[in-house]
Amino acid sequence: WILAGTLGIAAETMSSAAAAASLKCAIRNCLPVDTSRQSGDEVLCYTNTGGEQAFGRCATPARPHCAMCRTEPPCESWCEKETYVPLPLGSPCHLDRECGGGELTSCYLGVCRRTLWAGQRCDAADNQTVCLYGFQQCVDGFCKGLGTNEPCWDGYRDGEDLDCQFGWYCLRGFCVPQLPNGHTCFGEHTSECVRGHRCNLSGKHTHCAPAYSLPDGMLSSDERLCRSSHINPRVNECALAPPYDNSGGACFSSADCAREDGSTGDCTCKSWWNGMGSPGYCELAVPDREKPAWLRWWEHSIANCQQNWPEERCAAETGEEALLTMVLAERQATADPSLPVPDCAHDLLEVLSVAAAAPRRTAVRPGTAARALAALALAAVIQAPGAVGSIA
Repeated sequence: WILAGTLGIAAETMSSAAAAASLKCAIRNCLPVDTSRQSGDEVLCYTNTGGEQAFGRCATPARPHCAMCRTEPPCESWCEKETYVPLPLGSPCHLDRECGGGELTSCYLGVCRRTLWAGQRCDAADNQTVCLYGFQQCVDGFCKGLGTNEPCWDGYRDGEDLDCQFGWYCLRGFCVPQLPNGHTCFGEHTSECVRGHRCNLSGKHTHCAPAYSLPDGMLSSDERLCRSSHINPRVNECALAPPYDNSGGACFSSADCAREDGSTGDCTCKSWWNGMGSPGYCELAVPDREKPAWLRWWEHSIANCQQNWPEERCAAETGEEALLTMVLAERQATADPSLPVPDCAHDLLEVLSVAAAAPRRTAVRPGTAARALAALALAAVIQAPGAVGSIA
């Protein structure tokens, strides 16, 4: 089972700069029931044409399993007798998805191995583990990253700073220390300030400032610096996001989710859209500080993980898979009017229903959202203990 958020079932968010652009969302429908086939015959359960997907149930005991096809569309999947069994470490492989062993396992040079990034704990005697990026060596129990003025490359797909050690970033081909709180910054690199800080380009003196530290009325160039997670675009100051009556309402772009102060909300793809009417809806606006699980995760990640590590790698390295599960569940709080998805898609798209936690067309009051999100995350963890990103 995969959460809608991690599946990309439709979480395409429009920024204010792209307000005039139309939202592009996948069309989803149920496959028609094929009555011509006999018991035990192959049954089509999923198709993907590139812009449209169709889903079906695997209802026969002989072929109870279905998996999304992973090849370039158009592609299709059929009900199968058995699910794929991942290969153990050390096995020959061709693709990352063939290898089992957890989030850190991939197919490296044709063999399933644990692939670690600079800064992760390692064992030099373990021949099933390799260190990627930086020195590509396990030194004193950690994959060693590059330090001050050592040459790095910022063109990796997974991040610009992967060659550098903790507290450093790759600037113009060399690892340099991140700038401390209050230091002058120029906004030329997303990680130029130490973790948990952002470069504030507004005001007389541009400087690194702690995230979520600025009260209302303070100048800010980044909403993540504001306690309210919102900037009034008319004065470029931190402010409470004004409520708007279109939460959960239909939209074709973020321009349809306009607020009183001239800012726009997020126009997000519906989880289930058959191609008729509007493809999106105006999503709930909940300040980051009112998301209890996310706030705990953010504090944990800036203290323990490198800035380019994805959430799944950070959780696996630090043993916080349960906390990440709560974060993923918390993200399912939504005003999406298309939930729940039809039964035909339940085998492949398990979307958490949050209708009780998120009223569709009313503004969320401070505090109320946080309590609803906390209850939602707790319920999800109870349903799926120890399974990152899954809801039973």
